[in-house]
Amino acid sequence: MPLAAQPHSTATPLKTTDSRKYFKLQLKAWTTFDPAQYELAAIADAIQRGGGFVTVMEVTQVSELKEISDLEVRERFESLEAAEKILQNLDKLPKSVREQLYSALATEKSNTSAAEPTSPRAPEYKAA
Repeated sequence: MPLAAQPHSTATPLKTTDSRKYFKLQLKAWTTFDPAQYELAAIADAIQRGGGFVTVMEVTQVSELKEISDLEVRERFESLEAAEKILQNLDKLPKSVREQLYSALATEKSNTSAAEPTSPRAPEYKAA
């Protein structure tokens, strides 16, 4: 992996920033396997084990949601912020609303666990 693209430390836990900032991350990488069939975590794991190289890492930072030009991404961040506010104030919500939330989450959990196929494992890579 080029020096500039190597992580500073694999032991350092990732932290979100205290103030709201958003980062767009674009990677370019070469791998010894077809990454199209794998989840991002599996691809990263395989690259860490020597199955490829990150050649370019570009990071763009914005300070406000309105600066994110991709509408779908902006809406997802807005949903996350709304969910965080609900979680922080859960005890202040009326009991009936809390029960609706619990019910919706329980239904979602049972639907996703039954409907989602397991993601493919990381490609096997053994150093020579």
